[in-house]
Amino acid sequence: CEAREKRIHPFKDDKIITDWNALMISALSRASQVFEKNDYLSAAEKSVNFFFENMIDNNGMLLHSYRQGEASINGNLDDYAFIISALIDLYEASFKTEYLTKALHLNSELIKRFWDNRNGGFFFTSHEAELMIARQKEIYDGAIPSGNSAEMMNLIRLGRMTSSPELEHKAFETSRAFSRQLSASPSNFSYALCALDFAFGPSNEIVITGGTDSEVTKQFILSLKEFYIPSKIVILNSGDEIKRAAPFLVNQIQIGGKPTAYVCRNYVCSLPVNKIEDFKKLLKKL
Repeated sequence: CEAREKRIHPFKDDKIITDWNALMISALSRASQVFEKNDYLSAAEKSVNFFFENMIDNNGMLLHSYRQGEASINGNLDDYAFIISALIDLYEASFKTEYLTKALHLNSELIKRFWDNRNGGFFFTSHEAELMIARQKEIYDGAIPSGNSAEMMNLIRLGRMTSSPELEHKAFETSRAFSRQLSASPSNFSYALCALDFAFGPSNEIVITGGTDSEVTKQFILSLKEFYIPSKIVILNSGDEIKRAAPFLVNQIQIGGKPTAYVCRNYVCSLPVNKIEDFKKLLKKL
C-alpha cells in the first residue's frame, strides 16, 4: 500500500449524476420503510434537496451533472423520470406533501419537454436540446429501467395519487407507442411490464386520514410496513396542502372524529376503519 501511494494516482470520475443518484434516493426511501431506519430517510431527503438547491437552472430545467460547485448539461429523460420516481418514493416514506407537489411539477415539465406529439412516448433529449439527425426514443430495460418505462410507472402512480385520468391516459399512450416492441420481446422490457401490471391491476389505493401528530395515525402507517403490497399508492390525508395536490381527498374524512383508513382496490373502497386490527385484516386480503 505504501509503494502504491507513491505512484501517480489515476483520475477519478467524481461528478454527481442526477439519474443515478435518483435511483439511490428511491432505494434509501424504500429501505427506510422496510427497516424503519430514519438515517436512510434523512440521507434521501438531504440528497433530493441538494438537487433542488443546485441542479435546477434559471429556466426551471433540471440539469444532469454537478462537479466542484458547478451544475451543467440539460437533463435527459432518465434524469427527470428517475427524480420524479424518487420524489414519489420519498413522499410515501415521509408523507411530506412538498415531495408530491415537486413530483407533479417536474412531471408536467417532463411532458412539456420530452413528449413526442406525433407518435407518442418520450424522447431521450428535450425539445430544447441540440438538434440531431434522429432523436433517440428507447424503452429497453437493461441494468436500469429506461426513462419511458420509469415514466409510465410515474404517470400511473401520480394518476392514482391525484385521481387524474389524464395522467393515466398518458401512460397508456406511451405503452401504445412501444406496443410492437413489447409484444415481440416482453422479457426485454421488464419495468415497462411492471408499469402495465400496476395499470391493469389489481392495484390498491390506501388513504389514511388523520393528523401527523396522532398516535393512531402513526400506528396505521407502521401497520402498512408489515405487508408487502407492491402495486399500491399510499396517501396521508393530513391537511389542506395535500388536498390541493389530490382534491378527491375532501371526501376521505375522519369517521367519528378519529383517524380513519380507507383501503381501495381499483377505486372501489371497503368500509372505512378506525381500528388498527381492522386495518390489518383489510391489508391481509390485498
